Amino acid sequence: MGMDFSALTPAPEPPAPGPGVPVLDGPGSQTPQSLTRGLSSLPEADRDAPALVVATSGSTGTPKRTLLTAGSLRASGRATAETTDSDGAQWLLALPVHYVAGAQVIARSMLAGTTPVTTASLAPGTGFTAGDFLAAVERMTHPRRMTALVPTQLHVLLEAAESGVVPADQLHEALRSFRAILLGGAPASASLRARIRELGLPVVTTYGSAETAGGCVYDGRALPGVEVRIEPTTTAGGPATEDGPDSHGPGSAPGTPVSAAPGVLDGSSPSAVDEGPAGGPGRIWLGGPTVAAGYLEDPARHTEHFRVDAHGTRWYRTDDLGTLEDITSLAGSRPGTESGSPTGSGPGPGPRPGPRPETGSRSASRPTDHSDAPRPEHLAGQRLRVAGRADDVIITGGIKVSARAVAAALEEVRGVREALVVGVPHPRWGQAVAAMVAVPGLSGTTPSAPAHPADAHEDPDARGNADARETAELEDRLRAAVRERLGPAAVPKRLEVVRALPLTSTGKPDRAAVARALAAPRRRPE
Repeated sequence: MGMDFSALTPAPEPPAPGPGVPVLDGPGSQTPQSLTRGLSSLPEADRDAPALVVATSGSTGTPKRTLLTAGSLRASGRATAETTDSDGAQWLLALPVHYVAGAQVIARSMLAGTTPVTTASLAPGTGFTAGDFLAAVERMTHPRRMTALVPTQLHVLLEAAESGVVPADQLHEALRSFRAILLGGAPASASLRARIRELGLPVVTTYGSAETAGGCVYDGRALPGVEVRIEPTTTAGGPATEDGPDSHGPGSAPGTPVSAAPGVLDGSSPSAVDEGPAGGPGRIWLGGPTVAAGYLEDPARHTEHFRVDAHGTRWYRTDDLGTLEDITSLAGSRPGTESGSPTGSGPGPGPRPGPRPETGSRSASRPTDHSDAPRPEHLAGQRLRVAGRADDVIITGGIKVSARAVAAALEEVRGVREALVVGVPHPRWGQAVAAMVAVPGLSGTTPSAPAHPADAHEDPDARGNADARETAELEDRLRAAVRERLGPAAVPKRLEVVRALPLTSTGKPDRAAVARALAAPRRRPE
């Protein structure tokens, strides 16, 4: 069923939040305790009442202040409980509460009538560790458990088990004890998805943002009440402007079809991402009761991204491209039971945990919202596949290259934890493909990764030469993997191998920091 995007009208600007509305303004702006107090009226508040202000992702360098209502938080929480069969569950809080996924753990706990258990890593000056995670799991008292993580955290846990920092059997058992582990914030690498499948972990990949009260698509399937539409649009090249690539400037007028599928987009090279039924990705729109009231004190951006239709449904115009796949044969299955990678990051995990003992539920006493609406009929047999950000298309020498596809090719190389690919200015090509690749086990170094201290029994010069050879060999393998999969135009001209990508305060790869590092002149060896 098509949608007339031109018929959507700008959503009313959100009301100014009162003094009691919690504001998530970055690290330290809220604690779990203060946020719990600030959301104390959530279960009974009027649906349209301002409930939470979230400064959205700073990973792109342009934070925005998003106002969430009590209705959007309740709709999100109840849809999650229904989809994961986790009503009344106890949550483990392992994410900062200034991040929407962390704040949602508090909100969902309040709706479930349970008290979350918090990892020690949320304390100031501490980092997330497998030991802290296991200690928190031990403190959980409820048989029905839920948690939310970003991919970097799951990497940390699995690597700690593999290196013997914590007992592998104990960690794997702890992870399998959860009803679901919601994994979002960034795509999961190929190596992480493979480990999730191998271990049969109850991971559910999520897609969403602060503007949709967190994840609203699980393993590619829209949550109950959530609607997904794809708007045909051109793939704007070049770096994003302050308003992003969706500012309806030249080359980005709505309604123009995408020229080709992601990967290398000149029509002569293979793509690393499957084409959708229409032959290419378009702009993703998300609608329904989880959508935020809008952006505060930013009328132009608010009007650009928040719309309403003739039925009063709120819609959010994302900065992402995607396709809807036909999966009629899988209709009715729950997240976590499907194979493949529907959102571009999904692991296709093993069997879900068996039923857990039922506990007292507060659902009978909760106010009624339209969040109880069934899954829209047009989505019953469809699954969203995210192709990447609209500004992830790099135009190099006139050829369009998908940054997401290049990253996927790099992540297939053994030893790579994750990769982030951007376009950087180039005097000849306009833009050049540049990549930063995280390889935790590498003993060598690049300008972006400080060297390990040399062993006292080794010749530092000899060790340095060996490290340089190891790094050079890895870079050759990385470039070869991209060339084989996507063709020569997609091979990164600037490639930095580091032990870990820079992260934002929410644990997501810091896209802006990576772009600055890759655009800066190379440092010459001393």
